Order: sequence, then C-alpha cells, then structure tokens
Amino acid sequence: YGGDQGKTVAEGGANIRLSGKASYLIDSVAITGNILSDTTTNIDIDHSTDVAISSNTFFAPKPGNLTVSNSERVVVTGNTFNPRQFERPGTIFFVDSKDCVLANSTLKDFQDEEGAVQIVNCEGMLISGLVLTGCKSGLVFQNTRDSVVANCLIRGLPDGVKGVQTDAASEVSSK
Repeated sequence: YGGDQGKTVAEGGANIRLSGKASYLIDSVAITGNILSDTTTNIDIDHSTDVAISSNTFFAPKPGNLTVSNSERVVVTGNTFNPRQFERPGTIFFVDSKDCVLANSTLKDFQDEEGAVQIVNCEGMLISGLVLTGCKSGLVFQNTRDSVVANCLIRGLPDGVKGVQTDAASEVSSK
C-alpha cells in the first residue's frame, strides 16, 4: 500500500497483466477475489479471450483501474471500484474489443473528465447494472456499435455532464 498520493509504487506496472498477441491469444482465465491497488493500471488485459473478472476490490489506481484491449468475451462483474481517500482518474477502458460485459459493479469518485468508463472502437458491448456515484463523468462511447447500456444508476455528476455520451459513429441503445 503506497499511501503517498503523488507517488506511483510500480510505475507502468499492473497488479495483473494478461498480454497475448494477435497470433496467440491468452484464453480462459478467471480473476476472482483480489484486492488490487497502487499500480499504473490495476488489471491490464491485451489480446485475450474468455476472461472472467469477478468479486474484486479495486482502489487507488494510478491512473487506471482496468484496461481491456484487442480482446473478446471479457466479463467484468460484481466488482467494487473506489479510490478510497485518494483523488484518482480511476478509469475503465475497453478499446478495440468485442462481445464484452461490464455489469453489476460500483464505481465511486472516478476523477477523469473524459469518461469514467470509456468504450472505444468496440462492438457487441453490454454495460448493465452499474452504480456510478460522485464521478466527474459517466459512460463515454466512441466509434462503438451494436452495444447496449441498461439499468445503470449514474448520480452525482457535475452540472451539465451527461451520464451516457456517444459520438456520431456509435450505435448504442439505452434501456
């Protein structure tokens, strides 16, 4: 635990990193029941498929909680994301990924104004049952299609900030 707000204990590091490659994806992994904190990204997943991330506690990210890139069928459910007493960006990124789920989790006090959850160049994403409180921004979709946002509670955003934002290239339905 690195209590110093300005110091990254493991700069560029991750508590858990899955790093496959396009020709050889990492396949069938479960990440469950961990307390993750104080690295550049708490969990970093690249070129992976069929990954389940559940029942973890994320705190004190420097700056990111979770990054998923170039991956398929990553399921993130039942986690808590809270920077605790720190002010941190805390973002969750999905980039160039498809058929992933982010569900039934709490996100508190994410400070990134570009999006607490950023979904970029993705397809077939399901975002549901999230509770976002006290964040500086909500869910942001860029160039993402065939995706759904359902049953999310987003409150405590700054005045004028929308809970769900999509660009012109995105096809995201809200339920």
